[in-house]
Amino acid sequence: MTENQPNIAHGGHRKGLAGKIVIALLIIAAIATIGAKQALDNNNAGHAHGPDCTTDHDDHDDHAKDTKMAPANADHADHADHAKADSAHAEDDADHADHAEDAEDAHAGHDHGPGSGDASGGLTLSAAERRHAGIELAVAAGGDIAQEKLLRGQIVLNRERQAQITTPVAGVIAQMLVSEGDRVAAGQLLALLRSSELADMRLDYLSKLQQATLADRHAQRAELVQRNTQRLVTYLAEKPALAALADFSADDLGERLAQLVDAYSELEQLRLNAEREERLRQKAIGSEEDLLNAQTAYAKASAHYRALRDSAVYEERLAWESARADAQEKRFAANCAALRLRVAGENDEALSALAAMVDNAEALPPEADLARCEVRAAFAGTILSRSSTTGERVGADSALFTLADTSSVWVELLVYAQDLDGIAVGQNITICSVHRDDETRAPIRMISAVLDPATRAATVRAELTDTAGHWRPGAAVEARLRTNNTTYPVVVPRNAIQNIDGESVVFVPAGDAFTAQPVQLGPGDSERVAIASGLNAGTTYVAAGAYTLKAKLVTSALDPHAGHGH
Repeated sequence: MTENQPNIAHGGHRKGLAGKIVIALLIIAAIATIGAKQALDNNNAGHAHGPDCTTDHDDHDDHAKDTKMAPANADHADHADHAKADSAHAEDDADHADHAEDAEDAHAGHDHGPGSGDASGGLTLSAAERRHAGIELAVAAGGDIAQEKLLRGQIVLNRERQAQITTPVAGVIAQMLVSEGDRVAAGQLLALLRSSELADMRLDYLSKLQQATLADRHAQRAELVQRNTQRLVTYLAEKPALAALADFSADDLGERLAQLVDAYSELEQLRLNAEREERLRQKAIGSEEDLLNAQTAYAKASAHYRALRDSAVYEERLAWESARADAQEKRFAANCAALRLRVAGENDEALSALAAMVDNAEALPPEADLARCEVRAAFAGTILSRSSTTGERVGADSALFTLADTSSVWVELLVYAQDLDGIAVGQNITICSVHRDDETRAPIRMISAVLDPATRAATVRAELTDTAGHWRPGAAVEARLRTNNTTYPVVVPRNAIQNIDGESVVFVPAGDAFTAQPVQLGPGDSERVAIASGLNAGTTYVAAGAYTLKAKLVTSALDPHAGHGH
């Protein structure tokens, strides 16, 4: 029994050592399983291997060392258990190695290009991507934030560019040439009427114009005779020879020429006879009686000539003045007839066409043309309404159309008394459409001096040019009016501010990347906003293109494959 005791002790020692080895193998297997699970989780999370990915291999090496240190005479059963556990561990280790290799290959197959997020949350863009996104940088600086008043109103027609198109005379509508909604040009023909009233006015004008034309010609003739008579009298005062009077034409003097020439010829003969009798008397050849008779006859002829001369001058001047007055009267009557036609809508071209018919009775137009009445657009615009039809009899000044020039509209805003301070004529206001994303600016033209008794508000009117037709009368609008300005240390454009996960940020460049910088916002207006904190003056930030950076950042966070080339 004494001989067997060492064997028993040795066997117990081997059993205790085998149990420790089994426990160590179980611990190593558990660690390998946990490592494999972590590697699988990391692979599913984007193939990112952490710093502890080699722990299982180190444990396995330790296990191999422990195995070499086992006693050579260990119990065969324990050794079999150990071999079985070691084999299981080797399989687990091989599976882990295969998975790690697959994870490495899968990770190597992904291309992390420009625009993908880095570990710090920044975005890297190539130069081409920056240009495409319209990235513009600016340096944060102070600026003014305007205080704005928000006003409400509507677009209305410019009443200074609105008109009722009426008939100038009574008549029957022969043709309506435009309809509601039509765009028309200035002077465009809108309707045709047949008007006997207009025909009578045209005929009256033709008659008076012809009388005036004839009177003008008569006055011109009288003036010519008067001037020539005066010229003849002046010439006769020089006592010319009778042969020299042949230069005067009867066409220029009429019957006055014959009267004056006959009287002058008789006077000259009597003058010569008296001079001859006087010479004879001086020579004592002629008698005293013959001399007296010759002198008496000459004196009578001279008196007759002077009377005839003065009468001719007076009467011809009187005839010319009378003809001129008559021509003026008839011309006035013709002008009055022309004015009546102008009131009826006739233009210079139509009046000239009528005047051309005065000397040509065969050129008179037919009755249908004389009765034709044209209704034309006073200015370019849009036909808002049409109130008559073809064949309808209408009176003078009957409204046929409502025409408005919608290229110029009014913006009428209601402003309560307490909000009128700071509003003045000439200020520019920003007009915003309620129904679409559109705005424009327009100057204030009028502020009503009296409050509306119903609304207790004043009307502020701005004039808006709208050649494109975007601002239709009747549309509701809002208007922003800037009043006082306040200066802040840091002011940026509103487009530079982006909201990510409910937080306001601006993007700042960090090397080749862009980082979202959280900021606290201060007061702002429609264009700019003050930064209360988070961005210091002098810091470079993204002033344009920030929305593109936000979109890339959000897309990278939502899509695990964003920025990966497969």
